[in-house]
Amino acid sequence: MKKGILIGLSVLAALTTSCIDTEKYRPAEKELDPAKYFDFNTSTAVQVNLDYGEKAAGSLLEFYTANPMKSYEDGSFELVGEPFYKIFADEKGTFKGNMTLPTASEKIFIYSSSWGAPMLVEAAIDKGRVDVKKNVSFTSRGATRADGDYQVYPVKGQNGVYALYNGYDNYGNITQTIDSRLISEGQLAGDFYTKLQYILWNKRTEKPKGLNNTGYLRDASVVNTTLQPVGVDPVTNQTVTIKDAEIYFTLVGEAGWFENAVGYYYYKTDEGEPANPSQVKRILIMPNTSVPYQAPYGVMAGITLDVDKAPAQTNTRIKLLFVDDNGVAHDRFPAGYTIGYFVVPAAFGTGHEHYNDMRFDKGFFYSNDQWNSDKRKRFIAMKTSDDNLVYGCEDGQDSSCEDLLFCISGYPSLAVRIDPDLLTIDIESTAPLYKTESSHRTYAFEDIWPHGGDYDMNDVIVEHVRKITFNQKNYVSEIIDEFTPVQPIGSATYVDAFGVQFKNNLLGKHTLPENAVDELSETGAVLVFSDAKTVKDKTFTVTRQFENSLTNGMHKTLFDDELKLGSENPYNPFIISQYTPGSKCRTEIHMPKAKATLYADQNKIGAKDDAFYINSDGIHPFAITLPILNWQPVPETMPIENFYKKYEGWARSHGRENTDWYLKP
Repeated sequence: MKKGILIGLSVLAALTTSCIDTEKYRPAEKELDPAKYFDFNTSTAVQVNLDYGEKAAGSLLEFYTANPMKSYEDGSFELVGEPFYKIFADEKGTFKGNMTLPTASEKIFIYSSSWGAPMLVEAAIDKGRVDVKKNVSFTSRGATRADGDYQVYPVKGQNGVYALYNGYDNYGNITQTIDSRLISEGQLAGDFYTKLQYILWNKRTEKPKGLNNTGYLRDASVVNTTLQPVGVDPVTNQTVTIKDAEIYFTLVGEAGWFENAVGYYYYKTDEGEPANPSQVKRILIMPNTSVPYQAPYGVMAGITLDVDKAPAQTNTRIKLLFVDDNGVAHDRFPAGYTIGYFVVPAAFGTGHEHYNDMRFDKGFFYSNDQWNSDKRKRFIAMKTSDDNLVYGCEDGQDSSCEDLLFCISGYPSLAVRIDPDLLTIDIESTAPLYKTESSHRTYAFEDIWPHGGDYDMNDVIVEHVRKITFNQKNYVSEIIDEFTPVQPIGSATYVDAFGVQFKNNLLGKHTLPENAVDELSETGAVLVFSDAKTVKDKTFTVTRQFENSLTNGMHKTLFDDELKLGSENPYNPFIISQYTPGSKCRTEIHMPKAKATLYADQNKIGAKDDAFYINSDGIHPFAITLPILNWQPVPETMPIENFYKKYEGWARSHGRENTDWYLKP
């Protein structure tokens, strides 16, 4: 049951002449037991325990009750429907909390567009709980060569193409055969992916349509990694001679429809760019850069590549090898060389189909763009404010340039020349705000309370959309509530006002609709409109802003309390039947078992056929909340059970049966 709003003694004194009895909810003589009555709730609380691991730190998680991804044969997809809950994962890539969703739901779908998190996960609801663990941690299973020599291996049928590995399985998993001295876990921070993605998505948390990152495209002289013989120590400001260096490739992530391979090549810097790729050794790093649960997996029906089938892992670091003119492989590059990069698009599949072996029929895309058949630049390059060199590649015909993302680092770091034309992005100052429609509800009222009636539940029908703005720490800065009366014309003859009582600590700085009646300081309520039948289909907006998320001097994550997305409804909606402006003894009709405001006529509560805003037969409420929009109203004077055939079974079973009755008129 909802708790009433506390008010000051001065206000109580002003109310002593009204018909209010603050202690009375029903006449004692009826001796009704609220526990015997169904609350007619169509939603239920579910405890969610989710762990995606630190690579998903700060990822935006979206929860749906149906698969939200609709895919097309050209490799594109779109999201359909609205999520019932959105929240950012914490710094450990976890989320634990309660959320409210339709009782009819048997499973949830968790979508994330963040690179560090699985793209789509389906999870069953079991006894009010959802437990999800997709924590993909790095494991090195390579074998060190007994003789201590490094090797590269020729790729069958491809002249001048080698690999750091010797063989792979049907999904391109190379961790069984790559030299364990070459592979390790990278050093990227857990929220690096989210911050980088936020920048590349033009400071948005959802990928914009037509994303264009061509502004980051650079010539080969900038993209390619040049190993310089001398450098200036930034601490001592002294010139340092550099003989050779270790070079590391670290996989950041992938967002490509293709299952791509990635590799590198090199040439002497002072000899300039070779005329064509046949003049360099091309060495594959990974035959398939697909990351578990990422695009396109989960997009196409029946396709889900888990950790056993998608071979790549974000934050995997691989040391690159240099092969000298005598064919000997070394784990250090001599100064005076330039390293370039290439992608083999669709090496293991197109998203529509998966190949069981590596293919090269779509050719190569090079960072030396003059080698590409269309001469198109496909590699972007940038330096982050935390000193990471980031590269990306476009594997198709759009301009997102994020289909593969990786970092290159050197040891010593001074060995890698930083081109002055390389853009620096401020990854540390990212502070995304997210605005979401977090809930959709329909309130339906019968205005003949407390007398029994036709129970067509169509006298006043109000659709409620809640929009919340919050940041990556899940602090709420603004809530916009939109209320739209949608009941059929002629459904009620009374003048029925609609109001909402807010919890007293959730008001903030508020802006009310024109002509709304502000009772916040008296009853904690706003009378949104005074006559439903005269404002059908007009939307009324209540805006609340929260400038400071402080409680008793300490930071408070508002999502962990009443402002939580998807949480138990922090609203007490009601109508006032036969509304008279200024009346402090009025006929309020609330949701089952909800408290009336201090201006309600307490003598009517529990009178006639009423039992906690439920007919005493236990089958018909006087008001109900439905977790959908566009609910089909019951025809005038027809009892709800005659139009929704499964309703009565739901009501008599106290919600255990026919939980989706409101979807099936």
